[in-house]
Amino acid sequence: MENENLPNPDELLRDALRAPKFPLLAPYTKTVVALRERQMSWRNIADWLTARKVDVSHTTLRDFYNDEYRRTPEPIWQAMLDEIQAESAALMLPQDEIEESEGE
Repeated sequence: MENENLPNPDELLRDALRAPKFPLLAPYTKTVVALRERQMSWRNIADWLTARKVDVSHTTLRDFYNDEYRRTPEPIWQAMLDEIQAESAALMLPQDEIEESEGE
């Protein structure tokens, strides 16, 4: 019989339900949120990540973001946004340093 070597459907279902929804993107949540906060489109974020060897489509990114936003309680989401903004501010050069580097 051909079906003897097929996996048990119940075991496959159990495995599927335990699998993370977006295993590739989970480590990059803050990066995706930071780029989105910079008003980048899903397509541009996908291109940006792909250029850095994280191959993902814009629709997968959108679905990931929406899923994360729905699953994450608002205080945690807001704390992440605050952290991203603080990290962004820490990377910014003071205005006088920017003007000096432009004159060089």
